[in-house]
Amino acid sequence: MLRRTPSLFKPFPILETERLILRRLQQTDLRDVFEYASNENISRQVLWDAHESVRESQRFLDYAFERYRRGEMAPFAIEYRGDKK
Repeated sequence: MLRRTPSLFKPFPILETERLILRRLQQTDLRDVFEYASNENISRQVLWDAHESVRESQRFLDYAFERYRRGEMAPFAIEYRGDKK
């Protein structure tokens, strides 16, 4: 029988600094995720290709939401406190 170990990600942690909030992604982040992930200057520095459509960004959010649901390690949103973006 497989024994499940407790998850460090359930509930998903929220980390805060003076300028930033690291939190779960939300559906309302879709446009910001696409803006970030479609930037070719950013995609040159990361392990994924630039998103070419909002649909690609939605698939990424769906992936993150499923991992949250299972209590697995998942991507954080990085929100600037100043503009909530």
